[in-house]
Amino acid sequence: MTETSTIFESFFETIVLQMFQAVTEVLSVPDMEGTTFTFQVKLTGENGTQCGITIKDAREISVTPAA
Repeated sequence: MTETSTIFESFFETIVLQMFQAVTEVLSVPDMEGTTFTFQVKLTGENGTQCGITIKDAREISVTPAA
């Protein structure tokens, strides 16, 4: 794994999680119980990387690095 892909993975695994938590502390999205939103981020190029992001009930987020 290159240094650049490590930086991107760290960004998604820490910064994105922190931003999501900060937003959900002050804003609530009503009527989202029982919903799941999943998407994949793929950064292409020489130092590309990818990860999956899942948001449940507009309150919980998880980031999964791609294998």
